[in-house]
Amino acid sequence: MDTNIIIGKKVDIKKAFTSDSPPLDCLWEGGPKAGSVGSIVGIGAVGKSTLMLQIAIAVASSCENRLADILQIKITKPGKVLYLSAEDDVDVITKRLEAIREFIEIKTHEAIIENLTILSTVGYYFDLMSQDTINDTHIPYLIEKYKGARLIIFDTISRFHSKSENDNGHMAQLIVKLEHIAQHTGAAVLFLHHIGKTSAREARGDDQHAPRGAGALTENPRWGAFLQKMTSAESQKWGGKTINDDETKPIGDARRGFYLRFGVPKHNYGPPQKDRWFVRQKGGILVPEELWPITTNNKEKKQGKIRNEG
Repeated sequence: MDTNIIIGKKVDIKKAFTSDSPPLDCLWEGGPKAGSVGSIVGIGAVGKSTLMLQIAIAVASSCENRLADILQIKITKPGKVLYLSAEDDVDVITKRLEAIREFIEIKTHEAIIENLTILSTVGYYFDLMSQDTINDTHIPYLIEKYKGARLIIFDTISRFHSKSENDNGHMAQLIVKLEHIAQHTGAAVLFLHHIGKTSAREARGDDQHAPRGAGALTENPRWGAFLQKMTSAESQKWGGKTINDDETKPIGDARRGFYLRFGVPKHNYGPPQKDRWFVRQKGGILVPEELWPITTNNKEKKQGKIRNEG
């Protein structure tokens, strides 16, 4: 019998019973844990890639006061980031970076350039589930090259495998592959994914089970977030200061396309998180927005008594 076979990491039960371990290392409060797999889902063209690029830039910034954290998610610790984009080519990504540039201070640029690597895999063969010789080098390469990274992004996950996303067994294996990368690099691995047609049609992108395909894509990751457009009903309920020309009126159907709701329906390693609103700015960049129920009077709004209740 081969005694050198490794099937997992042993938990030190004695140590757990006799001492306290450090807090879990999450990228931000309520965010994914380093060394684990998470997802961000939504309909096509909702802004997932822009959101993910902004998160990548925030993590890559080493500035002490996090001037590149446009989303104000309060990154806990900066570090190396790898962004693999399988849907957008270099020209498109460059335009997004140019738009983001207008929102961050120049003193953060050097750290971002040093820590952030963006690779467009459009037109390149990259299949995490393939057994051929070419693909067999991809995962070991990522582990060797990006060991110690804080974040690795796959955008979108359907472009990085050739199996049926409705096959629960295959998708469970895919998550195991991502977990292997996460565990051996120490990075949080996030993948972007689309929601199903029914969930999209009924505006149920905030449902934990909205993602398209097999249940393993929802249940197996330890952290799951959504990005969803403001619905018509929500646009009548909320008022906002950025796009509205009259703060006493609801946002309304004509302006609701500027507003996106971000939430975390699945967080295995922490308490439930309150949904947040973002508003699209120049170039599609997302910035936090404070909303209030339109029944609230101006005095209460200005005092901030009711803010951003999802």
